[in-house]
Amino acid sequence: MLRANSSAGARRDDAPARAALRWYCREDFEAGGAMRNHRLRGIIGVLACSGALLLCATAPVAAAPGWRFSAVPVVHGGPFADLTTTSIACPSATSCKMFGTSLDKMYNSHVWVESLAGSAWSGQNLALAPGSAIQDAIYAVECTSTVVCIGVGAYTSSTYRAHPLVEMLASGHWIAKFPPAPAGTTAATLYGVSCMNATHCVAAGSATKPNSHFVAFVDVLTGTAWSIKTVALPAGALDTSFDAVTCSVMASCHAAGSWTAASNHVEHPLVATLMGSAWVLSKPPATNSLDEPLSSISCTSPTMCHAVGSWTRFSPSYTIGSFEESLNGSAWHATNLTVPGGWKFPMASSVACPTATTCLIVGAATSTSTVSTSPAVWEVVKSSVKPSVASGPATLSESGFVATACYSAGVCRAAGAAYSTSASSWTAISGVGPS
Repeated sequence: MLRANSSAGARRDDAPARAALRWYCREDFEAGGAMRNHRLRGIIGVLACSGALLLCATAPVAAAPGWRFSAVPVVHGGPFADLTTTSIACPSATSCKMFGTSLDKMYNSHVWVESLAGSAWSGQNLALAPGSAIQDAIYAVECTSTVVCIGVGAYTSSTYRAHPLVEMLASGHWIAKFPPAPAGTTAATLYGVSCMNATHCVAAGSATKPNSHFVAFVDVLTGTAWSIKTVALPAGALDTSFDAVTCSVMASCHAAGSWTAASNHVEHPLVATLMGSAWVLSKPPATNSLDEPLSSISCTSPTMCHAVGSWTRFSPSYTIGSFEESLNGSAWHATNLTVPGGWKFPMASSVACPTATTCLIVGAATSTSTVSTSPAVWEVVKSSVKPSVASGPATLSESGFVATACYSAGVCRAAGAAYSTSASSWTAISGVGPS
């Protein structure tokens, strides 16, 4: 869907695994002449583009321990049963907003949003914003209450350039806003957002420079006005990108993404911390020498954070993995994530931490016997990580989680997709747990 990556002007996928995902391969936004494959909150599938991949669609899924799954009847106006889920926010157990996109006949993406009120979901399609746009997408959403939400992403103009887009829910209506992009860039997209209240939000993303390299940036909402903050390149970096942001208190935020080394074009984890009015960069440790971008981050205080990312190895054998970065004090520590026996290719996409000692990581894993994907969750309690996988029914060949939101210490909701082989269609899924 909206992103491509390049180095020295040539197309370069964020990671081979991302290039293997259907939504990365088929649904791109133009970004200043170079394509940058969007991670869509991380890796959620591990199949070839020519096959059926985990998109964002819906059907019931057999629950992992403590999880309850339900279908979300997405309302969309596209001619294809081809949907993508991108994000979810839940200010309470009975109120959520889930965003995604559907495709029109020209394979351009259009935003849909599903609202949970009580136990029922209802959906609507959002009009293209602005009206002259070719396509748009919302990649992250934050709700400060049941009636105030902000989604961020991008729209593609008639000149095939991506521009920052914000959808704000106020008085029951979604209103489009257009935050600034960094000066001197040719395209820009927002991928993460965090809000302390209805008038103070921080959104993070990346922009394309005329030389086709990428620079991370932050848009800040203060009152009703958006202002921009660019982030300097770390030493030895060719590109930077933010895919997520979280604010634990008003003046302390962490943005997560990656920096690309100029020496070998390898992506490494990157975190920027807001200290006062300045963003201070740090380089969390990598778990190996492969591309390892961070796709999600959650912090409960300025010194307590968890972030997740993914990597792919082609030699000596094809392997996909995920890792977690934890901050406890001043130092980051990296750990590779595992899956139970009978499963492989752990693919973490999103993390949410309702307390300082508990977090939930969601994504997908691949069956070693059927080579199909299913939802995976990792429960983090202090320094212990417990993985589990839900095995879907025979009619569903692919399913997985894309995003998660926690509204209490013991209950979270995850959003994702499933593919029905009998109906040859994708639908959106929602899961509640652990219990």
